[in-house]
Amino acid sequence: MSKAALVRTPAASEHMFVAATALGKLGRLEEAVSFLKRARQLRPNDRRLRWKHRWLKKRLWLNRVLGQP
Repeated sequence: MSKAALVRTPAASEHMFVAATALGKLGRLEEAVSFLKRARQLRPNDRRLRWKHRWLKKRLWLNRVLGQP
């Protein structure tokens, strides 16, 4: 299996979800949102990915509005 095909597997989106969760807990929200954006392109109907992506985007927006890092 080629590397490009491997990136498109459902397991890849699961790994991206786990990585995005870890990045979110570390406070690296921009990176977490970009990981989830890519994972949602792989699995657009996954409710868990959709919820986590929406939640992180709201948290990122709120941090910007409040002026927090």
